[in-house]
Amino acid sequence: MNMYDRIDTLLKEKRINKRQLSLDLDIPYTTLVSMFKRKSTSVDIETIKKIANILDVDLDFLATGEIYPGATKRGTLIKQYRINSGISQKELSSLSQYSLDEIKKIEDNKLILNDDAFYELASFVCKDGISYLFADSDFDDTSKPLDKNYVVIWSNQQYSKFFLYSEQAEAVRTIASQFNDIYKKNEGIAD
Repeated sequence: MNMYDRIDTLLKEKRINKRQLSLDLDIPYTTLVSMFKRKSTSVDIETIKKIANILDVDLDFLATGEIYPGATKRGTLIKQYRINSGISQKELSSLSQYSLDEIKKIEDNKLILNDDAFYELASFVCKDGISYLFADSDFDDTSKPLDKNYVVIWSNQQYSKFFLYSEQAEAVRTIASQFNDIYKKNEGIAD
């Protein structure tokens, strides 16, 4: 899935057409359509930032499909993993215990999930067999030591939570990323 595929998916979900997007971006409709048709790789970064802002996603996710958990809210993470997995909100609702309205609220960060609920819902949208690492960025969490972050390593619908110093968490994040890359390559999984 490339950037334009992700934009198309998000536009459909938000019920925004390309004509409206061109107006919001203040660029001609024909230019926008041409960008999509050619799948242009020379798009101005400011335009990509505006699109990410309009679609309420992280710039990194829009541009690369990569998800950096420390940079975003849980509902947005669920949304981004769901889009990467090609699952609709309706499908996620039928897979999980949540209604379609609740899924929408979760993805808009209007319904907050506790740790267990978040990892359970994430298990429906993360690709099978690949381990994902979630790094905590909430320093207001009083249940953990102030000088430590925690990482959660999720694999095959199970997760483990570890308290680590920042340097350790970064090392685990790097190892998990490398593992994911090798796993995807060996299994022939395209990004």
